[in-house]
Amino acid sequence: LFLNQRNAQGFRPFPELGQIRWISNEGMSVYHSMQLALKKRFSSGFRLDGYYTWSKALINGGGSQESINWIQDPLNTRGSRSRTTLSIGHVFSINYGWDLAFDRWLLSSPGGAAKAILGGWSVNGITSVRTGFPLNIESGRDNFGSANLSGQRPNYVPDQDIRGGTDD
Repeated sequence: LFLNQRNAQGFRPFPELGQIRWISNEGMSVYHSMQLALKKRFSSGFRLDGYYTWSKALINGGGSQESINWIQDPLNTRGSRSRTTLSIGHVFSINYGWDLAFDRWLLSSPGGAAKAILGGWSVNGITSVRTGFPLNIESGRDNFGSANLSGQRPNYVPDQDIRGGTDD
């Protein structure tokens, strides 16, 4: 059943009224995470720092940046609770560095210009790996009669033909 502005009127809670724009602060967001850090310094001047974050960000409504997390049904705000489009589940980051001691390796007793030129060098790096953003699927149709196609998720009932027609 595809609805448009004209035939959606009968599905509204108050069909005698036109489209009503409701703005409220009923949205909710929750962030859970576990963060781990491991730091190790070696005697040879090598250092290694590792960080891991497991997280989940949930939302049941959103602003302009979260348009696909709009509350579909104002009478069932809990039904719109889902992962936010900005939720990243796993992040692993490692940074490493090695203090190069050219002055101590090349010269037995460094001093003066040699120490100023060869001392204080290091090689460093950062590597980060993370999972991607959640995939949010929109139906592109009016599932509950609001005459608004934005942000509505599919309404799939098991053992039903999802094409909306016959095989003819």
